[in-house]
Formats: sequence, structure tokens, C-alpha cells
Amino acid sequence: MRLRDFGADGQRFAGIVGLRRNKLLFTAPDPSYAQAAEDGARVLPLWGIGGMCDAGESWQDAAQRHGAAETGCEVRLFASRETYYLNVKSDIFAIDVDDVPAPALLYAAAYRPPDNPYGDLQTVYGVEYFAHVRGTPQPAPGAAALIALGQPLLVAASQQQLTLDHLLQAGAELFPNPVGPALDPTLTIVPMGTPHFMLQVLDAGHWWQTLSLADLPLL
Repeated sequence: MRLRDFGADGQRFAGIVGLRRNKLLFTAPDPSYAQAAEDGARVLPLWGIGGMCDAGESWQDAAQRHGAAETGCEVRLFASRETYYLNVKSDIFAIDVDDVPAPALLYAAAYRPPDNPYGDLQTVYGVEYFAHVRGTPQPAPGAAALIALGQPLLVAASQQQLTLDHLLQAGAELFPNPVGPALDPTLTIVPMGTPHFMLQVLDAGHWWQTLSLADLPLL
């Protein structure tokens, strides 16, 4: 597959799965995104790092641009050993990509535009790269923090209700926005978006070797 052909007729989202000291780096949004669960817990999503491609912008350039802007660090993309595609039906395929570096994940997801929440579902196409994040992460405006956590802890957060305090006690690192609202340590953190898509690939029995962080190239 050539990436320039992927999602050519739709919205395109490019992002990174940041790697920092054997941990994966994700975004915690502003606490205003927290929602109440049935059991009374307040749930905050854990998001990926990335954003929409500009017109004519390549997937790689967009991922690099958003990664640097949202981490405040030097970001270096590197090739994934395997590339998987997750379609709108949640079918998962291993695919060959001609581009270098090869991305880790391609996906197609249904969504409703924020400016038309009652409109028809549209499709957004995403490409996610592994990337080294060099330096001390600094959240972009609008984000409450960046959170670095190991693969087992990411999996655990998807399987049980873990609060921010639980994650930190288990070894996660928090990089808060110094000018944003502080995160309540009792917030339950739930992987959504890119972290959720990654977990779907893991649940299907794929990617364990690729996501063995000890084997990934480190700087």
C-alpha cells in the first residue's frame, strides 16, 4: 500500500505513539472532558498525540509536526516492525506499506463532526507512527498533562478502573501543564482514540513483539 492513497477522499488524522525511556506517551485532556460513570466515578479519557493533516501535507510530515507541537520535544519517527490496519468494522489486518518509515497502525473510524453532533457519521482515516520523544515533555495549550506508562499498565487501565493516583503509584509519569488546571488524582483514566485502537490490535493477538518496548530501538 502507498500511504498517499490511504484516506484520500476523507478526513486524515496523523499521530505518534511517543516512546520515552521504555514508556509510551499519551495525552490527558483538560478535566472538563471528564464524565460521570454509573458508579459515580469521574472518567477522563487518555488520548493519543496528533491532529488533522493540512491540505497537501504528507502523513509523515503531519505526524512529525503534531508530535513536536504537542510534546514540546524533538520527535523522531522510526519504523514499526509490523503495520496493522483496523477498519470501521473492527477487523484487523497486517498490511505491507511501501513508505519509509513504516507506520505502526492505520485505521478508519466513524465519527460525527463536533460542529454537527446530530449529523451523519463520517469516516476519519488515521496513520500512527512510533516515535522517540527526546527531552522533557511539555503539554500543548488545552491539554492538562502528558502521561508516560508502560504497555502492561496501559492494558491494565483498559481492563479495570484505575485512577490517576493508581497509575502514578504503579510507575506512570505525569508531565502536567504548568498553566492549566491540575488533574484530580481520583479521576479514572480510560484509554480512548489511539490508545484504544492499539489495545484492539493487542486483543486480537497481534503486535506483542512490536510493542515489546525492551526490543524497540532506543536513543
